[in-house]
Amino acid sequence: MIKLHKLQQFVVNSVVSPRYLTEYDCIVDRINPKYETLEVQDQSLLVWLQSTLSKFMLSRVLGSNHSYQLWDKIHEYFSLHTKPRVRQLCIVMCAVTLNGKSIDEYLCKIKGYVDELASVGVPVHHEEYVDALLEGLTYDYVMEACLRSFYGGWIFELQ
Repeated sequence: MIKLHKLQQFVVNSVVSPRYLTEYDCIVDRINPKYETLEVQDQSLLVWLQSTLSKFMLSRVLGSNHSYQLWDKIHEYFSLHTKPRVRQLCIVMCAVTLNGKSIDEYLCKIKGYVDELASVGVPVHHEEYVDALLEGLTYDYVMEACLRSFYGGWIFELQ
């Protein structure tokens, strides 16, 4: 909705147009038409955003007089709660081991953490993904996989 109505300027940064264009305008209280237009758009967006929030979130954005202020408070709230979750997910993902799981279960478990990290805005880079996968495998499993990959599996057929 915000992009549809081209209102992102009100939440990304504070759009401020001077209330009065000249000192004389201030004396005669002639308000800048652009200021009025922006103020109406900002207040409409602010009311719409407030109407979409739960009571819990509304209590956290009290005192917001402009859309960008409300947006900043929401962003700050979720950032504070996302960082510890990201740390927790990274630690748990790196602690997953093959121990007693099938390789499919193991891969799905790691993939689940990678997907969850991506869903909170922290994509896992390919190298980190591979490191996490290798970290939980036993040395014997990694060596066997490397040998199979390197020799194309023929060495194990000889045994």
